[in-house]
Amino acid sequence: MNANDVDWLPSRFAKPDSVPGDAVGFKEMTFVLVQRELAELTMEISRREPDDFVEKERLIRQVELALYDRYIKLVDRSNPSQTIVAALVEIKLSSLRLTLSHRQSRAAKAESRVKARYQYVLLSPFVLRGRK
Repeated sequence: MNANDVDWLPSRFAKPDSVPGDAVGFKEMTFVLVQRELAELTMEISRREPDDFVEKERLIRQVELALYDRYIKLVDRSNPSQTIVAALVEIKLSSLRLTLSHRQSRAAKAESRVKARYQYVLLSPFVLRGRK
């Protein structure tokens, strides 16, 4: 629930209708909720196949849009705590994208090395002598 502390009515006899609604925008719970969503994204990415870069990027983009719609687009940049939360979201998403890009480039380099080794083996003098 994205709500401020004053919106909750603590009572031993609280009823389900006393729970505040899930608000859009920046509230006191926003930082925790954003961190939880980013942690869930990280866990979901780790469950995917290591070489499924398209799916991982799709997940990042999907969470980015959801976070923007629910929290970030209504952030008041003149408020330091709200600016910090927005910056942390941007940094974490950029970090995930950078990690994904790095792994993708390493996979491409490894694939080209395997092809080069395979071509070297096929064209080596020992293999060519055996063909004559």
